[in-house]
Amino acid sequence: MTKVSIASQKGGVGKTTVAINLAYSLARRGWRVLLLDTDPQGAIGLSLVERSFDHRGFFDALCGDDWASLVLHTRVPGLSLLPAGNYRRFEQSTLAQNPAARRKRTGEIFAALDHMEPAFDLVLIDTAGGTHSVTGDVLWHSEQVLLPELAEPLGLRTLPQILHLMAELRAKEPPTHVLGIVPTMVQADQPSSSDIVRKLREILPPELLFTTIVPRDPVFLRASEHGVPLALLSQHPVPAALIFDQLAAEVEQRLPGLVPAAHTPSDALARLMD
Repeated sequence: MTKVSIASQKGGVGKTTVAINLAYSLARRGWRVLLLDTDPQGAIGLSLVERSFDHRGFFDALCGDDWASLVLHTRVPGLSLLPAGNYRRFEQSTLAQNPAARRKRTGEIFAALDHMEPAFDLVLIDTAGGTHSVTGDVLWHSEQVLLPELAEPLGLRTLPQILHLMAELRAKEPPTHVLGIVPTMVQADQPSSSDIVRKLREILPPELLFTTIVPRDPVFLRASEHGVPLALLSQHPVPAALIFDQLAAEVEQRLPGLVPAAHTPSDALARLMD
């Protein structure tokens, strides 16, 4: 099992959009994927699950609940979800005020994931913006991190900060590696946005930057409103949905040695969960 965090120095860069749609595409390609929400805002649950505030999740597991009993299974074979759960409960706990104990507990949960039956091939983790507190703990215990990079000047200015952190994480044992950087919210009709992508390709090693780019498109808002990944928004997948199939293929190439389990995914056009 490989644990991949999706992180950025700031919010609003499309982490949750990437997490949901990449998890769906990987599950459709035969991977057993756990989509784990560690963002206090619980955006994944709000996007996919009716009455998500009723569901316990990751922050309840931090407080001592059995995390395995909190995993929710979707209608897509191979795709499961552990929502964020009750952040207020965690915030009011003694654990929240004890960074060492919090990081240790996060590590225990991540280690326990390796022993779940049936096993997952991949844990894809949505995080809060920034790299402090719980997000820092999650990055510490991840094997890989995928970095959405906002195709705007502010995104480019914050890139050195996140790369500096990644250098520190690569130096620890075991290291956290950068799986890749994916440009997000790219506006092809805006020269400034296209220029950011060009600069990224100039300054970053080719192995760090994904070929796939994620555009700014109103269709993402429609998918969130309906509580589905892009691919389930209509009978015939919208063009933007194919972007995440391309990204999934690149992710597979960067995670050698993992063989997805064979299963038959469902094509039903319905919410992933009730």
